[in-house]
Amino acid sequence: MTPLFPDYTRARALLKYLEGKPKATYNSMMKAIWELIGTPQNPVDWTDPDMWIEERLTGEDKQFAMEMWRHSGGAVNPRHVRGSNFLLSKHKLISDAIGIMQLTTDGKDFIANDEGSAVSAMDEQEGIHKILRLFYAKTSAKTADVLDDWQAYLIARTNYKKKGAIYTLLIDRISNLLDRGYLSKQGHTYTITDLGIAYLKLHESEDELEQDRSNEAMEAEVRKQVSGLQAHQRKQLREALSVMNPYHFEHLVRELLEAMGYSDVEVTKMSNDGGVDVIGEIEVGITHVKEVVQVKRKATNVSVSVVNQLRGVVPLHNAMRGTIITTSDFTKSAINSVNDARGVPITLIDGDKLIDLMIDFEVGTIQRSFDYFVVDDEYFNNREAVI
Repeated sequence: MTPLFPDYTRARALLKYLEGKPKATYNSMMKAIWELIGTPQNPVDWTDPDMWIEERLTGEDKQFAMEMWRHSGGAVNPRHVRGSNFLLSKHKLISDAIGIMQLTTDGKDFIANDEGSAVSAMDEQEGIHKILRLFYAKTSAKTADVLDDWQAYLIARTNYKKKGAIYTLLIDRISNLLDRGYLSKQGHTYTITDLGIAYLKLHESEDELEQDRSNEAMEAEVRKQVSGLQAHQRKQLREALSVMNPYHFEHLVRELLEAMGYSDVEVTKMSNDGGVDVIGEIEVGITHVKEVVQVKRKATNVSVSVVNQLRGVVPLHNAMRGTIITTSDFTKSAINSVNDARGVPITLIDGDKLIDLMIDFEVGTIQRSFDYFVVDDEYFNNREAVI
């Protein structure tokens, strides 16, 4: 998998320019630009190549960069060619055996044919066909809807394991497909276009594609049923909290804090607690923080007076911050009040967030799951190709 996978439009523009150019001159320009990148504390603006090439580069490096920028009609910013470099190298589209960069046979085919043999081979290796199949099966989807399938595909075939890197690879390839007109985008939703379907059908059988859609329809029904069950369980959990003994609710919050990693958590006495119901300590980085919590099992929204009351008693417990946890919600003035940087930090946890935490940390809830398998078409296709 090529990292920083580029749009083919920019890769072609770079490839056309590099043909016949000295490799050493190109490397010199790239090194000069790299040395000017800057740091997060002192960022460098690269948005206007006409400006920064003239101001920051000199001699042959400046000439080479400016020619690249202008020769490509503004398609190739010399600062952002690493992804295209990776692509040209990985797929052997250019050769520099004699120090002068020359197009290979595949390089020439890549430039001449948008859907030629070179592009088809690259798309197969880069997972483009797989992504198109995912969007064909769903017709329209957000990145989150295809990420799990894409992750499983990569884990089975590559060394990529971390979700962040896998997500970046997906976004880069979706951008490539948008540039080629194979996907369209509206808001955060992507849809395979007629052009994308036509291209996909050049490389995949009708039976396989329709099987994808059939499998997706069944999986969608399962997801719908699970979603309905989760909504029903959340409603039941909310009802159970609403009738819970207030003191028992305080102990539930204690259990939740312990599950979240707090230590020395204790519930205060039922009277004379000064508005504090639970006290605990937590490690924040290298700092040990004492925190006080007030819980409100009530139907009405918590007002700003409750926030002010807790803020006033936090120092009395030698604590650094406070939290209010309620089964309901907070008034607008209460929410606004916690943004005052001059006061003691107060965190607000409403009923929805409380339920999320109880589910995540399995306090008063039990996680259940079921497994199923799907046939790995690529595995069987690759086996047939080898035999």
